Amino acid sequence: MSETSFDPILPQHMHTLILGSAPGKRSLATQQYYAHKGNAFWPLVFSFTKHVYTTNYEEKLALLTRKKIGLWDVFDQFVREGSMDHQFQSVTLQPLATLFEEFPLSLVILNGKTATKTYYTNLDSTRSQWLTLSCPSTSGANNRQQQFRQKQWFLAYQISEQINVLAQKGYRLYFGHTPFIWSHVTHLRTEVFIQEQGIQFNDEFDDLHTVDQFDYFLLMDHDTPLATLRFQTKDNQTIQPDRFCVAQGVRNQGIGTILLSLYEHYGKFLGYSSSELVAEYQALEFYQKLGYHAIDAPHSVDNILCQTVIKSFD
Repeated sequence: MSETSFDPILPQHMHTLILGSAPGKRSLATQQYYAHKGNAFWPLVFSFTKHVYTTNYEEKLALLTRKKIGLWDVFDQFVREGSMDHQFQSVTLQPLATLFEEFPLSLVILNGKTATKTYYTNLDSTRSQWLTLSCPSTSGANNRQQQFRQKQWFLAYQISEQINVLAQKGYRLYFGHTPFIWSHVTHLRTEVFIQEQGIQFNDEFDDLHTVDQFDYFLLMDHDTPLATLRFQTKDNQTIQPDRFCVAQGVRNQGIGTILLSLYEHYGKFLGYSSSELVAEYQALEFYQKLGYHAIDAPHSVDNILCQTVIKSFD
């Protein structure tokens, strides 16, 4: 018999959306997301937010609403023998593309392999302008991954919390390499590095500056770019933040600290253990306060005095 998933939980000003596959039997019977007592979803949420756990479903939803986190599933109609994801026999999909057009999301968290595979198979991820994190399933059948699952979900929650802090200021975080992101990144880098610091155009916009080669974090205040950071990796253990800049009018407001911390959490989520970057010497104190230390002598890069700094995530 065909079953139908629930309506989405879509808080006002939602910036994060969690997507599962479809409700299990217990959830269908109670008409509640993640109702099975063996599912770790709600215990994880209450643990990370440091709230006392409750069985009251309305209070659970209220907590997510306060955090501006929405819930939905990737499947709309489905036929499934039991409650396990491998038991799906036929499915129809939710209109996710329409929802993504309506809500200014900054983060999508995928709950389990089925949600992840369905998301990437049916949506053009090259057009997305938000971070996407694939977390281990919270299903009780996945308890053998309990320690790793808790670590990944906690990192995902920390990223969502940092996005929430920015959203409360009226800012939106973007991530990707769409023409929209690339154009605003180019504008801000021109303003900061070329016009303000006097770096030559060909030095600032190097061979790595292409539309589709690297993803960028971009923070916007409506139509105004505030800060950006290029996501790069040095090797399979070290992320390498690059082209980090904050608009002159919003410096010393903590924006750069939040953006770099968010970048680091994303790197940790992907399995990296350290961060290394070339810092302008005048900003060395900023990086030292965030746990970085210098590993070479001051040197010139594009006629700017710099120093390489590194930070371990251990």
